[in-house]
Amino acid sequence: MKKIKTKKYIREAASLFIATLLIITSVVVTASTSEKNDMQTQRLDGYSVEIQDTSVEPGTTDKFVEVTGSWEEEIFAIYIKVEYGPTLGNGDITITNVSYEGCVDEVPANDALLINNEANTGSILLYVQFDSWPYTPGQGIPAGSGKLFNIVIDVAETAEDQDVDFVESDSANVWYALYENFQIEPDVIPGVITILSPFFNVEIQDTIVEPGTTENIIEVSGSWTEEIFGIMIRINYGEALSNGDITITNITLDGCINENPVSYVKQINNDGTSGDVLILMQYDEYPYTQGQGIPAGSGRLFNIIVEIAQYAHDQEIDFTGGDTAIYWTYPNEQQDIEVIPGTLTIFKPLPELSISSINGGRGINATIENIGDSEATNIEWEINIQNGLIMLTTNEAGTIPTLEPGESEIITMSVLGIGLGIITPLPKFTINAECDQGVATNSSIEAKIFLSNVII
Repeated sequence: MKKIKTKKYIREAASLFIATLLIITSVVVTASTSEKNDMQTQRLDGYSVEIQDTSVEPGTTDKFVEVTGSWEEEIFAIYIKVEYGPTLGNGDITITNVSYEGCVDEVPANDALLINNEANTGSILLYVQFDSWPYTPGQGIPAGSGKLFNIVIDVAETAEDQDVDFVESDSANVWYALYENFQIEPDVIPGVITILSPFFNVEIQDTIVEPGTTENIIEVSGSWTEEIFGIMIRINYGEALSNGDITITNITLDGCINENPVSYVKQINNDGTSGDVLILMQYDEYPYTQGQGIPAGSGRLFNIIVEIAQYAHDQEIDFTGGDTAIYWTYPNEQQDIEVIPGTLTIFKPLPELSISSINGGRGINATIENIGDSEATNIEWEINIQNGLIMLTTNEAGTIPTLEPGESEIITMSVLGIGLGIITPLPKFTINAECDQGVATNSSIEAKIFLSNVII
């Protein structure tokens, strides 16, 4: 009987204690709400909160989304609600906590945190006090700028590449509390969390070569978003092998991100109607050690050396990714490489002849210039005269042995006659030029002739 009464007394005492706690909590909340309603709130320039843009890979945990601020007076508290996007609906992102690591106050006086990961759109509500109330000047955070807190997120392994907006919530004020609990509403700069799967792409650079050239370099470059420890890639190239127009002679690492890998294997096939090269490089000995590979970045991976036959005709040859294109990450995982093809263009540069000027005076002269990209040889030229009373020859011819690109030479012709356009039509001078490379040009002009003088 005594045991039953004792249990009854314990239950009554517990009920009384819980009721007392509820009353106290109600009074505190009411007082706090009343106090908050009595506070002044004002929006001033020079106060801001910025949610930093962040990139993160699928499968990452404990990633910090930094929230920074700028303020012009000592602050004692911050109250903020941040909403984020629909990735919560499929579990791509989970907000796990708030951290003050590396912040302006790593151990605030107190804080309250409410995280919602349950809806299609989630939110995080944070109230941080840097000093206990009532505030004391000099006990808060001095005027300045810095990191206020970190939103800690986990990203699912299965998360798709996407951008997630982190923005100020419409349903809650964002404010700093100053001395005497005066509230300032800062500008809020939203941020974007980019979920991006690690990738590695290889690009075969477009290259232009001339027939008869050796040691031509086709650069193969890449871009990767995580440390890499090895690469194996096959590159196929085209039908020019069947007629001997091109030959792959070597693979080199000159000027590349790593000129002396731990191991290096290369295979070159020039035997079929279409050939290939296979490259296998290890940048660290297995088992891999983090920090010993090639850091995330971009650069040239290797060079394909090509020799072009003297008789090769103008054409384009596609260099594409083959059936093997992978790279290794820590600890020993293989990932596929995207290969961006390139084109090797065989182009035989030609000279280009131009008659740049025709002048009169004692006879006639003209300038023949090579404005092309290669040497012109055996340039045969002639000047013809039509109309007028010509006492000497109406034709003059000659040969210029060579003209390099940019070079020119003046040709001349003496005349004797009358051609003023009165009795006969005005004399017409025609200048022709052609070189061994099959390039030709011509130009004509009408002029008066009086004895040995040409008037243009």
